[in-house]
Amino acid sequence: MFRRALPLVALGLSGCGFRPLYAPGAMANGREISEELAAVRVAYMGERTGQYMRRSLQQRLEDSRPGTPARFELRCGLNIASDLQGYRQDGMLSRVRLTATS
Repeated sequence: MFRRALPLVALGLSGCGFRPLYAPGAMANGREISEELAAVRVAYMGERTGQYMRRSLQQRLEDSRPGTPARFELRCGLNIASDLQGYRQDGMLSRVRLTATS
């Protein structure tokens, strides 16, 4: 059922001007997507893990076209939670699941 509906959905989206974010070529406003992404500045994030995440985002966004003036600011936070999964017979932890969300 879903496979039959997929071409109809794609056809409907093409009629409304939908275009994938990473499609080659210029966007509707005439700018390249890499130029738009390079205009995003990532706000400061506290703690060491947040700094790692911020630097990673900067490399993917801002460093794609150095010198692009900032037009947007991305503010996000990082939350890390742990979930105890298993214990050994002596009571020590043997498995922990870490989940990071932003």
